[in-house]
Amino acid sequence: MPKILMFTGHTSLKIGGLEEFFARLGSESADDLVLVENDYERIPDSVRTFFDERNLHVHRGSVGKTLLRAARDIAALLREHKPDIVHVNFQPVSYVAIVLARLLGARRIYWTKHSLLTTKRFSRTWWYHWFCMHFVDKVVCISASIDRELEDLRLARGKRMVLPLGINLVRFDRRRISGERMRRIRSELAIEEDDFVVTVVAQVRPVKRLDTFLEAVRILVRDSDIKKLRALIVGGTCDNEESAVLARRYAEFVEEKNLAAHVSFLGVRDDIATIYAVSDLAGLTSESEGLGLSLVEAAAMGMPLFGSRVGGIPEIVVDGQNGHTFEVADPAGLAEIIGRLINSKATREELGARSRRIAEERYDVAANTRTLAQLYGEASR
Repeated sequence: MPKILMFTGHTSLKIGGLEEFFARLGSESADDLVLVENDYERIPDSVRTFFDERNLHVHRGSVGKTLLRAARDIAALLREHKPDIVHVNFQPVSYVAIVLARLLGARRIYWTKHSLLTTKRFSRTWWYHWFCMHFVDKVVCISASIDRELEDLRLARGKRMVLPLGINLVRFDRRRISGERMRRIRSELAIEEDDFVVTVVAQVRPVKRLDTFLEAVRILVRDSDIKKLRALIVGGTCDNEESAVLARRYAEFVEEKNLAAHVSFLGVRDDIATIYAVSDLAGLTSESEGLGLSLVEAAAMGMPLFGSRVGGIPEIVVDGQNGHTFEVADPAGLAEIIGRLINSKATREELGARSRRIAEERYDVAANTRTLAQLYGEASR
C-alpha cells in the first residue's frame, strides 16, 4: 500500500461511524496510514484508547488554528511523512492541506465531502472549492445528495464518486445486546416497561433543529395527551457560546412546558447501540445533513426511522419503506408520524426489519473501506 496521510480535521466526541471507518481503513492499510486530528489533546480518552487498541498511527499534536500556523504545521507533517496520498476531510484544514500536498509532491490527493455546501455558484465558498478541486484527483461524496449538489454547482466534474462511510454492522446489531445491558440502561434512565421511547442522536447545534423534536414532543404530550412518551436526546454541546446558549434554551423550554418527565438530555455517550436497543423509534430533525451517520447506526439496529426531508437523510429513511420523512421545521408533521407509529407495533417491526437490510446493503464499513483501499492501491500503479 502507498503511504497515506489522512487529515480528519475534526474533534471526535465519541466512538462512532467515522472512528470505526478510520479503524477499518487502518487495518486495510497496515502501517501506511497516519491520522491527523485537528486537536489531538481534546479527543476523549475513550477515542484515544480505541485508536491505540487498533494500532492506528495518530499524530499526537494539534494543527494551528490560524491560517499561517496551520500551513506551517501541515507543511511540516508532509515533509516528515512524505506521503504518496493525502486524504482530507473537513474545512478549513482541507483547503490548506490540498494546496500544500500538491506543492510538496503528493502523488494523489483525495477530498471526502461530508456535508452539503448550501451555497451558490460564485460565492466565496464556491470559489474556494473551485480553486482547490483543480488540485484534487478524486472527490469522495458520502451521499448521493452531496454528489448532486456538486454537480449542480458544476464542481469536480469527472472527479467525483459516491462512497458512504459505513458503520460496524457487528457492533450495531440488536441481537448482540444482552438483556442485562438493556435492563441496566432502562434502570439508569428510569424507563418503564410501557414507555414509548423516541431517540435522537445529535450534537446541540442550530443545524440539528432539536427545537423541532422538542415541539413535537410537546404536541404529543400536551395536545394529544400521550403520557407514556420518553424522548432521549443524545449528544453534547460544541465548544462555542452558540451551542451553550442553545442548550440552555432547550432546557428552559422543557421546564416551561412541564416536559421534564418526558425529555432527557443524555450528553455524549459511548453506549449508543444499547440506547437504541431500548428505544422504539429514532430519527433526525436536521435542516441540513450530508448523510446522518446516527441514522445509519439506528437503521443497523433495526429501528423504524423518521427524518427531515433534506440532504442525505431520505437516502437512509426511505419514505414508507423503513420510516417516514417530513418537511424541515415541521413539528406537527413529526408529531403525526410519531403518534401513528406509537399505535402500531407490527408496522414498527416491519419498518425496522427493512432498516437493517438497507444498512447491510449500503452502509457496511468493511465493504466501503475495501473500496477506498482499492482506490488507494491504484495510486501505486
